[in-house]
Amino acid sequence: MCTSKMKDLVIQLFIAAALLFSSYCALAQNSLSIVTNNSSLTYHRTDNGLPLVLQWNVDGQDIWVFPASRDLTFKFRNTHFHTGAHVLPYQMHIQGILAAPTLPVDSTKGQVYAGVIYSVIGSGTGSGQSVISEKIDVFNGTSSAVTLDLIGMGFKATEDEYAGPALTDLAASGKLSGSTVTFVDNGYVAVPPFGPLTLYQFASFKGFNPESSVQRVTVAPGEHVTMITELKYGY
Repeated sequence: MCTSKMKDLVIQLFIAAALLFSSYCALAQNSLSIVTNNSSLTYHRTDNGLPLVLQWNVDGQDIWVFPASRDLTFKFRNTHFHTGAHVLPYQMHIQGILAAPTLPVDSTKGQVYAGVIYSVIGSGTGSGQSVISEKIDVFNGTSSAVTLDLIGMGFKATEDEYAGPALTDLAASGKLSGSTVTFVDNGYVAVPPFGPLTLYQFASFKGFNPESSVQRVTVAPGEHVTMITELKYGY
């Protein structure tokens, strides 16, 4: 699925990420956190704005989760990165430009924009229960259709995709479950005319988000794709 240019980029990012993760302090230099009750969620990214890993802490235990990946891993450079403002206290907002893999080289009109809202809902202290969610929106502002491969957080990344703390495998313990849904629409939910909507596969899983959850979607000019993934711990 990777082109030679993509493989070269992956190798470069692997080296950069390996250097970045040489110590925990280095990891923490470019991060953003939210806290609710017994839970916190920290989003770590590289110095040039590429996503790295989610650090989900429940009652003092760190759970390392890979964020949305495939075309949203190494092609998504996020420059809008904050808590507060127009999101709720238990949310963070990440937004930027997506280097779409199928965009024609000669296309000069518009950009493909990506935005993500992460939320953490904790429970009582000592309950061992928590929920995090990831809502992705990708808007095609260009004049050409764009095809994307997407998968939500919780995917088990390979060594050429990720270098960092070992991703937490909770499949055997049965403590982690998740679900994800993807849809493409053209229009607004509250203002007519209501555009067409295409609903893709709904997936539920235990442990890691499986390869079968990868969705290949084609987004026409002016359309946007939304992917929502929820992970539950201890329920």
